[in-house]
Amino acid sequence: MQRTSEAGAAGRVATAVATSLRERLDRIEQLRAMVEGRGDVVTGVPSGAVSLLAWWLRERTQRNVLVITTDIEPMYADVGVWDAAAAVALFPAADTPPFDRTPPSEEVTRRRLATLASLGSGTPLVVVASPQALLRPTLTPQLVRDGVTEIARGARTSRDAFLARLVALGYRRESAVSVPGDFAVRGGIVDVFGLDRPRPWRAEWFGDEIDDLREFDVDTQESVAKVAAVQVWPARELDLRPESVRAALSMVEAFDLATCRDDVREAWERDRGHLADGAYDEGVDLFFPYLGGSRPATLLDHIGDGLVLYAGGRERLMRVAERHAEEIAALLVQEEERGELPLGARTGLVDVASLAEALDTRAGFDTVREAPSSMRALADLGWTGVDSYAGRFDAFTRAVRDAEARGDGVIVVTRQQRRVEELAAEHGLDTIDAAEFDASATPLGSGACLVVPGDLSQGFTAGTAGVDVYADTELFGASKRRGSPLARGVRRAESTSARGARRAATGRAAREAFVLQYAPGDLVVHRDHGIGRFIEMRSVTDDSGAEHEYMLLEYADSDRLFVPVEHLDRVDRYVGGAESHPSLSRLGSGEWERTKRRVKERTEEVARELLALYSRREAAHGHAYGADGAWQQELEASFPYEETPDQVLVMEDIKRDMESARPMDRVVAGDVGFGKTELAVRAAFKAAIEGRQTAVLVPTTVLCQQHHMTFTERLAPFPITVHQLSRFCTDEEITRTLAGLRSGAVDIVIGTHRLLQRDVEFRNLGLVIIDEEQRFGVLQKERFKELRVAVDVLSLSATPIPRTLHMSLAGIRDLSVIQTPPEERQPIKTYVTAREDSLVREVITRELARGGQTFYVHNRVAAIEAEAERLRRLVPEARIEVAHGQMPEAQLASVMRTFTAGDIDVLLCTTIIESGLDILPQREGRQTPRRDRGPAGSRVRVQARDARPRDSRRGQSAW
Repeated sequence: MQRTSEAGAAGRVATAVATSLRERLDRIEQLRAMVEGRGDVVTGVPSGAVSLLAWWLRERTQRNVLVITTDIEPMYADVGVWDAAAAVALFPAADTPPFDRTPPSEEVTRRRLATLASLGSGTPLVVVASPQALLRPTLTPQLVRDGVTEIARGARTSRDAFLARLVALGYRRESAVSVPGDFAVRGGIVDVFGLDRPRPWRAEWFGDEIDDLREFDVDTQESVAKVAAVQVWPARELDLRPESVRAALSMVEAFDLATCRDDVREAWERDRGHLADGAYDEGVDLFFPYLGGSRPATLLDHIGDGLVLYAGGRERLMRVAERHAEEIAALLVQEEERGELPLGARTGLVDVASLAEALDTRAGFDTVREAPSSMRALADLGWTGVDSYAGRFDAFTRAVRDAEARGDGVIVVTRQQRRVEELAAEHGLDTIDAAEFDASATPLGSGACLVVPGDLSQGFTAGTAGVDVYADTELFGASKRRGSPLARGVRRAESTSARGARRAATGRAAREAFVLQYAPGDLVVHRDHGIGRFIEMRSVTDDSGAEHEYMLLEYADSDRLFVPVEHLDRVDRYVGGAESHPSLSRLGSGEWERTKRRVKERTEEVARELLALYSRREAAHGHAYGADGAWQQELEASFPYEETPDQVLVMEDIKRDMESARPMDRVVAGDVGFGKTELAVRAAFKAAIEGRQTAVLVPTTVLCQQHHMTFTERLAPFPITVHQLSRFCTDEEITRTLAGLRSGAVDIVIGTHRLLQRDVEFRNLGLVIIDEEQRFGVLQKERFKELRVAVDVLSLSATPIPRTLHMSLAGIRDLSVIQTPPEERQPIKTYVTAREDSLVREVITRELARGGQTFYVHNRVAAIEAEAERLRRLVPEARIEVAHGQMPEAQLASVMRTFTAGDIDVLLCTTIIESGLDILPQREGRQTPRRDRGPAGSRVRVQARDARPRDSRRGQSAW
């Protein structure tokens, strides 16, 4: 079953609890009417309760239950809470169009095929799927049954017949396996990387008998463990049987390729040859729409006579399906117009009307809170949502007492079981661990809270069942959700498939990559000749006929300098800032040498000052903080995500520094979204509870506002005062904050460069946190250290500058690195292409088709409104808005909130998005920057921003 390895015992209701719930639900007359009725609207079902209803229907009817929802992963996790048998499966939508040469991601394919295999086992399942997933055809039930087989050590089977079977199942033969779907052959040894196991396995034949069977490591190729038997699943959702391939070829060969580009025609012919071979190879996925026959199978064919639950209403979900089909069809037309596909190509989706007819043949129930007046409700359960207490455990205690008075049971589903039990004990509440529940001894409603370890999105009151259910969301204001299984698998598959793909570039390729950093007109600095302007790369033929390539630079008085390609290491981009307009150097004047000498002298002076400052700090006796107390532990337990191993280790480094008398000066380097802000919150809290103030220095007003929201939300249950200091603040707020800093009333202040002004005075400054450290100058960052030699300093950066790294490596500053990505970190696919309006439109409409959002980065504020108008003409169906740092703060904040809510499809913005923003959408996947401008570190941060946790969609960037 699918949840066996992911949920574990901790994520399920114990059998005794499930039995007690089942008995209560069986007695509800409205639920019995559902089972006896053919299907209709069921009202009084809050979103958090749909999962319980789905589980009960499967238990009661012993039939498959399909839950159709737009939020598949929360629903999948919710059902897993109630399902003691772990009989729940996820069927995600593919993340590429059906007519794309690029196959769906390995993890999406694995999930879909795993669900089909589980449905074929005969055990009733709850299957969670989206409308988009239902529209894409898949293998027939017969193909899946025939394709899933088991081989065991000692079994007799022909090696050649087994290899032929692998080819038919879509496995690709390689010299060595590296990604799921590969197989390799060396004599009597066959390596297979299946989709159902984290490691590949190796079978060794002796004649027609499998003599040995073992797993091995994909990197070292060394055996890890022996296995008794393994299953072989289909590797693709492609029907590659000879008859299916012949039927597909007859349709494909009828296409007229005259409208296609030359390179597309060549690729089409090559891919058609691969299809004709009957074996999976690159490009075969292009013909997916033609391999399903006249009536392609869908998930519904595997559900059989199962029941269907429409979470949130069937009408709304069918509109989602229709919109998806329309967007895919529009995308197909664009591909045809660009010459990427021949005219008349298929979308590869099932017709929405056909899907609706197939759904009509099954008993289905709309589950909604309230039914429209035009609908007749088959049953009204009368279930409602529960109140949110957000850390107010005393109020929750009163709610439990009220439930006890009514005779209702209280279930708390939490990923923070120990914290709940400790808080309950403090407030005089009895708790029962679900694993120890005995309905005969302490039935539900006896006054004790039943604590179930699990991950539920929302709580609810099932009044007719006499049960109140609470989740972390209601108790603590945030759900400590684990990374989704799909996201975890995507990351695993991505890291696996990346191995072995890197190759060293040739000298010419390296030079071309170097030149790509510059555009004509860019300012550059030659080590020996100073500031010039890049013109072009030029080939020059000497008297002997030999050709040499040079970089042509322009200097003052229109002087020109030809730099041989072998000396390109002497040229760097000018990085004086976007607002800086330096004059070009004069060749041969000695001006550049004088400039370098002055800079060297000033640099040495600054270095002496810094060295003296660091020497004083090293000798200073700072404040040594005490060990963590109960409040610190409570704050850290309330973090709504799973800490990564590196986060835990780095936090230990920070605490060790703070608990030492030596002033801390630690740099924390970690990619965007790796959890540096949470470490800052914990460090600031540790300082505040001992009466020491914290100053958080950030580069932008938007980031200042966001950090203020984050710190305020995280520290809300504690008596900690957090203020901000930036241009978002009114004069009155600034005056109040400055007074609070002087008096000590303000514990934590978050601000921009405004914090560096002389009127900012602290009563007892203990900790300085510098976020996006690379965005500040040397003297700006040292200003705080001058204020208090003994102050602790914590610097955060995704891309530390060389000086910081050098000081860390030299031992002047301490360095910690967060390398472990969060569980829901998404891999990024990057494409570097020439700019074409048709390509921009295609990228955006593809994102619209999969329900995503787009960042479009344009770094010229003066021209950004004109660019917005151009985009609106190019993609009129998209909702497009603009965001940049020069907008009025209220307008900018409004735009960001709207984008976060999903009400904007394309956000045209500057690189303001690179500065640690969390107020970003839950579903964006692509960024289409206007051109290759700005430093590489900026592009890295923008790309990393796109990889933050989402709804299991891969991020993509087009540059």
